[in-house]
Amino acid sequence: MIMKLGISSFTYGWAVGVEGYRPAEPMGFMELIERTHELGLSLLQVGDNLPLDQLSCSDLQKGRQALEQYGIELELGIRGLKDSRIGKYLELCRFFSSRLLRVVIDESGYEPTEDEIIRILKRWVPEFLAEGVTIGIENHERLKARQLAYIICQVDSPSVGICLDTANSLGALEGLDTVAGTLIPYTVNLHAKDISIRRLPSQLGFEITGTVSGEGMLNMVDLIRRVSENGRDVNCILEQWTAYTGDLEKTIQKEARDAVKGIHNLQKMIDHEFMIKSSKGGKK
Repeated sequence: MIMKLGISSFTYGWAVGVEGYRPAEPMGFMELIERTHELGLSLLQVGDNLPLDQLSCSDLQKGRQALEQYGIELELGIRGLKDSRIGKYLELCRFFSSRLLRVVIDESGYEPTEDEIIRILKRWVPEFLAEGVTIGIENHERLKARQLAYIICQVDSPSVGICLDTANSLGALEGLDTVAGTLIPYTVNLHAKDISIRRLPSQLGFEITGTVSGEGMLNMVDLIRRVSENGRDVNCILEQWTAYTGDLEKTIQKEARDAVKGIHNLQKMIDHEFMIKSSKGGKK
């Protein structure tokens, strides 16, 4: 079992474009593919900040050709667990031969109950099983880890699991130890996003800031080990919360530099973990 490392449209959130901070020339689908290739990677995840269903057939075709040319595997992502969106992206999974659809359940004005989530997922399980596509539900700030585990257990299908994000659940007042301890058994995709937490100079509160992956407060080495020991093939996607520097272009440049460092750090961790596993296997 090998953990493949890749980047995401959320590795370059500022370059793709954040509400209120749109670059003059936003990073698009083709640029992301080229960046993946330049970094020597063979995995790309495109999330809801760059919705591929809004691209023309011609642009989608060009993207598929580039992915095939470079030997890059594509994973897709949506926000809003709705039948119309799921159906549209299952078609895109077929088009790109994608094996994973990462899903953020909620969107603005839409927060389905646990029972509604379970019903929707169960309705789609047969089609995803038939296509060999896995749904990865991402932990976010509304639902607790135990609620997500309950949902996955109720759906009870190998085609539905968890996209484990290392930082999102802070919004639900849950740290990585709690989230990983609860959700690793169901994890089908990993978002490696590192952070630092520091007390404000006033001493009245804390500030959470994104850092270069592997250089923050999260124990990525231990997380990679625990996920790899779970027995499923889980890809690792670098995501970033690069702090705004006060200048958009400088922030985009910093984001790109941090990505290179983060990829280097994560690849070393992954290589080390699987070297240890290989070594242990050889002694048996």
